[in-house]
Amino acid sequence: MRGLNGWEDYPCNLRTEYPQYDLEYCRRRLNDDAKRLFSDTGCNIIVQTILGSTSSNCESACKRTSIKDLVKDEESLEQTLDKHLSKPGSHFIILQQPYSWAPFDVPKEVVFKLFTALEVPPTFLGLVHVFGHPEDGYQREFTGGYDIRFGILNDDFQLLYTIRYMARTGRESWPWSERRVGIYYKIANDSETWLILQHMSFLRSLTGMRAGEELDCGRLTGSGTIARHVALIESTSRRWNDYLKLIEAQVRRDVRRELPI
Repeated sequence: MRGLNGWEDYPCNLRTEYPQYDLEYCRRRLNDDAKRLFSDTGCNIIVQTILGSTSSNCESACKRTSIKDLVKDEESLEQTLDKHLSKPGSHFIILQQPYSWAPFDVPKEVVFKLFTALEVPPTFLGLVHVFGHPEDGYQREFTGGYDIRFGILNDDFQLLYTIRYMARTGRESWPWSERRVGIYYKIANDSETWLILQHMSFLRSLTGMRAGEELDCGRLTGSGTIARHVALIESTSRRWNDYLKLIEAQVRRDVRRELPI
């Protein structure tokens, strides 16, 4: 884990790691976005580690030991990250939103420290930008359902992407809602780290958990790094298909109603 030196200036404190980016611009926009993206009233970060080498294919995920913590304040963040990231395994760090346009349940200062410790690339901030309430400065910088980027930093493989998907709301007036999940993934030194920005209901559905059950990130571990990300993306295509079928049916009804008999 990288130290937290200079976290107040994130991402400018990562100039050595990312010299090719205009980090001052990224910092200004992140500070502007922070007003609508991050909460001033609470902190709630799930940190879970599935212990064991990620390169070992013979050890099933269900047999690997898991440790889990909940970061509730800024003071406990560094200690919790060191406890988890110092051990080989699959690390999951989850930032939550109460609902689609709500801020994340985490203060700006904690986010800056977290992103510094994980050396989160400035390109990820462009994906974070589309979360929260669509106020001034919010722009959809991609089309379709996905935005995927990858890179190599000091021989560490990085993958970052957002998934836009449709979810059932249960409302009679309009039963669908557009939502999104953000993923930053890094694999290095026989360990992998997942930073996940999303609704808990989304990850529960992907891992097969019921609403009342405890979230089990172990179902996202195992062999086949890229295959697991493909599975995450493919899981949303079914929702898009159902949504598009609904739209198609409505268009057909409207056309039949407007056509002269």
